[in-house]
Amino acid sequence: MWFMISQDSSTLGEAHNRMFVWSVIICTAVFLAYLSFLFFVAAMKADRKRLKAEKLDLLSQMKQLYCTLEDKESELRDFIRNYEQRMRESDVAVKQVQRPSSTNLTENVAKPAGYCNCVETTAINVSTG
Repeated sequence: MWFMISQDSSTLGEAHNRMFVWSVIICTAVFLAYLSFLFFVAAMKADRKRLKAEKLDLLSQMKQLYCTLEDKESELRDFIRNYEQRMRESDVAVKQVQRPSSTNLTENVAKPAGYCNCVETTAINVSTG
């Protein structure tokens, strides 16, 4: 093995060469690990940047959606308010139209003094008797 160094100069030179080769291999492995780490960090930064842009885009879309929803809610409230107003106006108009047709025309005519309605008198007689 390379850590067994003898006093022989040729063996010492070989041991030196082996140590140098191993140190180059280890340095290369460390350097490759460092490069892969740098690529990983760069990829993570790119992903983070992309995700941040997507997040901002989604937030913008959400703001637009909320604005649209608020507008639609306002439109719906206005529609309901107008509909209720028209319904009230329609009810008043229907009541005004129904009044003359539902009342008896003789009730609108002034009754002479001493006039009595037979139905009313019968009701009075039944209730008093």
